[in-house]
Amino acid sequence: MGGTKALQCDKRRASAARRTWRFAARLVSSVLCCASLILGGCSGDHAAQPPEPKEEGPCTPGSHYDFYRMDFGLDYRDSGTLRLSATCDELEGTFSVIRGNTLLAAGHTYSGKGRRYRFPETGDVLYTLKVSAPPPSDQGPCGESEISLSLSLSGKKGSSYLVGGLTAYCGKDTYYGRPARVMRVSGTLEQER
Repeated sequence: MGGTKALQCDKRRASAARRTWRFAARLVSSVLCCASLILGGCSGDHAAQPPEPKEEGPCTPGSHYDFYRMDFGLDYRDSGTLRLSATCDELEGTFSVIRGNTLLAAGHTYSGKGRRYRFPETGDVLYTLKVSAPPPSDQGPCGESEISLSLSLSGKKGSSYLVGGLTAYCGKDTYYGRPARVMRVSGTLEQER
């Protein structure tokens, strides 16, 4: 019987200790909440203001050009060079590959237009380029029809490393539907002076 009373006494002490800790936690929480209201609830000129987003001036297409170059790897087996000129977010670009495949002719310069998309909420940048091209050979998946190439490269703001893909579609100006081939592209984009 004496062991039961001791056990009950220990339970009461533990319960009282828990109540004391809860009270202390609530007290500290209340003090911190009041302090934040008093210190942060100021009004007038001294109140903290959210930072103003920095607005870039309006961009007039053709007023300023940036030139970029990227030596890229294509599907780990081939390589090539991409050159971009950007005015505002409009792009013009050319690229060529060294070895080529059934859709891309070796040494042929492909050119097209595209856009640069900025995503400030995530810090990402997306470069796109659309190119219409003649068929490199009649043995390819598109036969004798022209091909449409869609280049998409993405990267983080502040990083020059881009990854993406080059998608080939059968038909002129056809950038949708079932692709003839999707090729992986990666490289470092460098600004030319």
